[in-house]
Amino acid sequence: MSVAGASAIWLCFLFLSLFKLEIGEISSVVESPYGFHVLTRLPLEQYQMSAAQILIRHAEGIGAPPSIQRTKEEASALAEKILAELNQPEADFAELARRWSEHPTAAEGGNLGTVRRGNVSLPPGVEEMVFALRPGEISEVFQTPQGFHILLCWE
Repeated sequence: MSVAGASAIWLCFLFLSLFKLEIGEISSVVESPYGFHVLTRLPLEQYQMSAAQILIRHAEGIGAPPSIQRTKEEASALAEKILAELNQPEADFAELARRWSEHPTAAEGGNLGTVRRGNVSLPPGVEEMVFALRPGEISEVFQTPQGFHILLCWE
């Protein structure tokens, strides 16, 4: 059997061991050719969450197009203004994302889809913020190398 085939078999074995567990249960030690493993099964919402974002860029931000001329301070102030608007009772996150966000998902109301733990395509800090929020909660404004973000999470 090839190394890849053996790896796939052991990976399947580990997944089967994991799915035999109840949520929150911890396995006994499981040995594989790769070492010893202790597994725990987490509730799905601890592993994935649906999220939307509003991104406000500034001229110094990574990936900012030349058309973005605002300073970091101006971008921060604009993001805070949008957050204040989001905190109004009739606010619509998707509508504000379509109007203000400078992320490629703006046309879809900022919808990032399902965010999974370990997603390396997200800017540093976004994944951590997604999983720090409760479903239905809107984040404070936070900064990444791209600019200033506001997140909304749901299950």
